[in-house]
Amino acid sequence: MAAAIALRTDPPAMTFAESRAMTPAQLGDALLAPGHPVVVAADVGLRAPMPPPPPGALYQMPITLVMAGEASQEAGFCERVVAHVLLAPSVFKGGMAPLSPPVSVTTERTYSRLAENRNSTECATEQKPYFSVSETDAPQSFALIRQLVALQARAKSHRRLPLQVSIDDQSALMARDFARNNKDPDLRPSKEEMTAITSGRVALAKLPLDAIAYIQPNSLSYRGLIEPAERVNSQGVPRALATMFAGGEWTVDMALEDGRIVVMRILRQIPPPS
Repeated sequence: MAAAIALRTDPPAMTFAESRAMTPAQLGDALLAPGHPVVVAADVGLRAPMPPPPPGALYQMPITLVMAGEASQEAGFCERVVAHVLLAPSVFKGGMAPLSPPVSVTTERTYSRLAENRNSTECATEQKPYFSVSETDAPQSFALIRQLVALQARAKSHRRLPLQVSIDDQSALMARDFARNNKDPDLRPSKEEMTAITSGRVALAKLPLDAIAYIQPNSLSYRGLIEPAERVNSQGVPRALATMFAGGEWTVDMALEDGRIVVMRILRQIPPPS
């Protein structure tokens, strides 16, 4: 991203209610210095439901500003900047009280894989999830995604897969349970939603690699889908472990040797309500 991101030196006075009513672009202009990238999404306050601060307690309001995406220098990826603005600590006095001025802004780069049939000019309007990676993990993360893309191409073309892969499709089981307990035809899951994926190859072919929300090339997810015996090679040497979440319901745990995925365990599960 070429444009610098800094705070305005003369932010306008506004209330919490006014800030929530602004468009993302208006809020970005109110908080950031001129010349910033276009702001396409914003969150004012904490995203997770939280109780209000105790009476008289200082509260530091966070505001998240998401910039429009563009083609990344990493071939095959979109990239966008997310700015995290903190307002000066103050006593929260309700939606109609003036907000304190912004005191700091930090940024992070986030990425989304661009599917083969998409043009890089579409990055500005890309609505798929973006993922964040540290500078340390970025090279391994991009290499891991590209390896998954290559493996997925092999799965789709029915070529030999050089790894062990399996699927536990809990989403289909949950859909069938829902259908049994709910007779409303408008709410009934489709036949496809209720048909469990049992083939690891099919699951690999269906992975939404253009909707990755999280990837960590140096750890295992809390699900621990890789069995203890699979975490070491035939000589007992520990394998590298990686995990990925994608498409809202896909968890993928992987074991690697010399950077190559040798075991992949996939869980498909409808997430709990947020």
